[in-house]
Amino acid sequence: MLVNLWSASVTITIWDRLKDEHRQRLLTLPSHELILRCVAIYSRVTGKAGG
Repeated sequence: MLVNLWSASVTITIWDRLKDEHRQRLLTLPSHELILRCVAIYSRVTGKAGG
């Protein structure tokens, strides 16, 4: 799966701030869904849409 630089950066930023229990839940998802969830979290927290 190809991921743009912004989505990858947002995913890492959110991932680094998650508690382990939330990480474990996200790890059960397909990679594209994990990225979309992290982008959604970022958008809710910052009020910014995708880059």
